[in-house]
Amino acid sequence: MQTTKFDVCIVGASIAGCIAAVAFARAGLKVAVLERHADDSAYKQLCTHYIQASATPILRELGLAAALEAAGAIRNVADIHTRWGWLNEPDMQDPSGAPLHGYSMTRARLDPLLKQYMTNTPGVSYFPGHSVRALIYSGAHVYGVSAGSNDTAFTAALVVAADGRNSSLAALAEIAVKHSPNRRGGVFAVYRGLGLRRGKRAQMWLHERDVGYVFPNEDDLAVVTAMPALSEIRRFKTDPAAELEKFISALPDAPDFRHAQRLTEVTIVRDYPNQARAPVAKGMALIGDAALSMDPLFGVGCGWAIQTAAWLVEATAPALLAQGNLDAALRNYGRRHRAELAGHEFVLKDFSRRYEFSALERLMFSAAARDDATMRHITRFATRYDGLQQFLAPRALLRALWVNGRYAVSGQAA
Repeated sequence: MQTTKFDVCIVGASIAGCIAAVAFARAGLKVAVLERHADDSAYKQLCTHYIQASATPILRELGLAAALEAAGAIRNVADIHTRWGWLNEPDMQDPSGAPLHGYSMTRARLDPLLKQYMTNTPGVSYFPGHSVRALIYSGAHVYGVSAGSNDTAFTAALVVAADGRNSSLAALAEIAVKHSPNRRGGVFAVYRGLGLRRGKRAQMWLHERDVGYVFPNEDDLAVVTAMPALSEIRRFKTDPAAELEKFISALPDAPDFRHAQRLTEVTIVRDYPNQARAPVAKGMALIGDAALSMDPLFGVGCGWAIQTAAWLVEATAPALLAQGNLDAALRNYGRRHRAELAGHEFVLKDFSRRYEFSALERLMFSAAARDDATMRHITRFATRYDGLQQFLAPRALLRALWVNGRYAVSGQAA
């Protein structure tokens, strides 16, 4: 068996894998990236194509924000419709005061762009068409993989699973996965020339039992999605496109489909439970969907792929460069992963089980419809820039109560 040695071996060349590879290589490490697809134009099909604003500082630091914009990515801001009317996300600012937004780009363009950017980064060696066949262990720690038709051994101080929700590395390592139910299904398609009522702003109709959204992308494209209760999915079976357009057209300020062209088949997802794995196991790190894959309703997957990749590099690159305590560095990554995402994970899993807003959601959404400060507060949480502890700050909750109380005193129902 031929053996090649690297500092880091990353399996999976989707968003998380590409970001991690670029960041590790820029830190001065020798990186191998293995990808099972031989075709560099391959891309993830099931996706919201929505990168949250919380990932933008990382994209800027790596130079990718400029590359995305040059390729036509849309700076995304969302308007959310609830029973209290439209909630309009404001433009955010990062702590330095710089404008902050996310990006929307179809995966058909995003994934090849990231792979090219990664392969052009000195220090990265890319191996397409290499499916992992086995893990190589040193004691209880994974320190390499056997991959490709020639069973080449790729060994490294750190092996990273960036191979998605159905991670082959996690399966080979027998890493436990926890599931929680999702009581909504998904119906997706991409259109060109959709008549948008609110410009290039993303639209989400958060109608509790049934959810829909339209996310504008580059080149006049838009991702159109219906997320009805699972019991309603069967109605889309006979004529999925007609039913998808009917579902979205019935919503307030719905886009106009009359002159639009549907570019993809309609994808119907009937069973997509939330799932989570430990971000560190057997000396191996998991990033992106390999660690945490949630209900696509809120569009968190792309942003979390970018962020978890960056957190891993920040935690482990110094130890790898100095041949220091990698286990301690991995524990730091695991702690940060849990600290940053556990609250969001709880909220998303909870909403996936319900068809109605909780008392807290009713309080905050109704207040946000009446108060710009509350809307800004919700936006920072919805874009995953703030965590659950910040969202539940007593001052913010008291303001929402005050806003709704003042509204009720004025003679209108809260």
